[in-house]
Amino acid sequence: MRIIARYAIAVAAASVLAIVATPAVAATGQLGLRGPGGSLVVQNPKAGCINTAFAISQVANHTNAPVTVHTEPGCAGAGLVVAPGSTVSVGTRHSVRVLS
Repeated sequence: MRIIARYAIAVAAASVLAIVATPAVAATGQLGLRGPGGSLVVQNPKAGCINTAFAISQVANHTNAPVTVHTEPGCAGAGLVVAPGSTVSVGTRHSVRVLS
C-alpha cells in the first residue's frame, strides 16, 4: 500500500512540474494588428500586454482565444473583446491584452 501511495505522490508531483514548465503561450495562431501607421503579426501570442508604436484600427484575431484591445498604452482604458477567428475594426486603440 505504501508503494502505491508513493507512486501516486510521484506522479502528482511530476504532473505539477509539467504544468509549471509549460511555456506561457496564451493563444495558438496569428494575431494581426493594423493601423494607419503600421502593422504587426504575432504568431502564438504569449499572455500579457502588447503595445504598438502605432494606433491600432483593425484586429485580425486568428487565434484560439479572445483578446482585449484597449484605448490606452499598457492595456489601460476602455477594453473591447475581439473573439477568436474574427477580424474587427476597433476605432483607435493602443494596446492588446492576451489573457493567460
